[in-house]
Amino acid sequence: MDLWSRIEKAWPDLGQHGVQCLWSAPLYGRHGVGLYVTASSRAQIEASAEALQQLMASSQVEIRLCKNDGHTHPLAAAQTLHPVQGLVAISLLPEGQTRESEIVLELQSLTGVQQVRACYGESDVLMLLAAADLDGFREVLVHQIRGADGVATTSTRLVYALHRG
Repeated sequence: MDLWSRIEKAWPDLGQHGVQCLWSAPLYGRHGVGLYVTASSRAQIEASAEALQQLMASSQVEIRLCKNDGHTHPLAAAQTLHPVQGLVAISLLPEGQTRESEIVLELQSLTGVQQVRACYGESDVLMLLAAADLDGFREVLVHQIRGADGVATTSTRLVYALHRG
């Protein structure tokens, strides 16, 4: 929570690079904070990441750039009534990677999905998922996401506290 608080306080200065933070939350696990940001260029995101790294010299900053798939991806309102939220990293099977855009559109229609994007890096897709309770979250994760055609594995980082909105 302290790390997240430091980032939120510093964001007005960090955001001067033309980067807008659409979502942020403290996460359980080694990835202490998740940010979903947007900008008109990769260089702007990299400049903000470098400024963030300087702010938190003892922390690791990891970037996952989203792929431009030609679709619009509106972000669901941050003020959700769902107390359980998580960042889900999804790896696709080789045959799923050939229809990545189609899988992203299918996942976008699932209950509780706030955002889903194909990205570069060790995971093929990143998703923000919300549910009324842990059982509801698990139901969507296990039976709908992991069971989706083309999905190989998932890794979930639950939100420690809801985004203040």
